[in-house]
Amino acid sequence: MLARLSRSEVDDLLARHASTISAYRLGKLHAELKRTRERGYAFDDEEVAAGLRCIASAVYDEHGAALAAISIAGPTSRLTDNRLAQLAEWVCASGQVVTREFGGVEAAAGKRS
Repeated sequence: MLARLSRSEVDDLLARHASTISAYRLGKLHAELKRTRERGYAFDDEEVAAGLRCIASAVYDEHGAALAAISIAGPTSRLTDNRLAQLAEWVCASGQVVTREFGGVEAAAGKRS
């Protein structure tokens, strides 16, 4: 959901809630958020737990702002490199369906980057 915020919105949020973040880590975060925007989905490649991967896509409100996310998670033995593209496509399509059913509209590419 951070990827759908502007750089200044992310910086403001972190300034209020993450007082110990270094400029180096902030730079890495912004680089990863840019990759997430470009891909259209977030990807956790064993960052939270060894052997666990997660793919997530935003759900948008009626203004095109991210308000929730839909995700899948599983072991690397099931979310293999060969399956990632297909699984990401399914997660993104599911996020679009939930957005539409909720009455939301997906933000235009780059709109909030």
